[in-house]
Amino acid sequence: SAMVLGGLNDTGQPFSSTKQFETETGTWTDGPLMVLGRAQPLAATVPDGRVLVVSYTGSSEYPFSSEVLDPASGSWVTTAPLPRQTWIEQVVGLAGGTFLAVGSFEAPISSSREGGKRMGRITQG
Repeated sequence: SAMVLGGLNDTGQPFSSTKQFETETGTWTDGPLMVLGRAQPLAATVPDGRVLVVSYTGSSEYPFSSEVLDPASGSWVTTAPLPRQTWIEQVVGLAGGTFLAVGSFEAPISSSREGGKRMGRITQG
């Protein structure tokens, strides 16, 4: 199966709907609503069926947020906040059941900023 997450409505607002495509039947069904509307989400799965979705929020304090779909309950659960000044570029699910987020991190140093690549785990909150 495949899942479509979020998107933008006619007025450019992100929405929280999901759609599930069943490859065996060739049909689409409504999936569980995400906690937040997400315009251009990044997503990954792990072998136990969990799906992690990460997207830009527009907030200067926490520019990215994430949530995990729990397949047992069929609902989305928010994760711990991502570090400030983090820009996620890719997420992948790992065989051990964890997710890896790869991106950029900018930390203020005196009056200038230095950037660099960082990797970290996203955990459920």
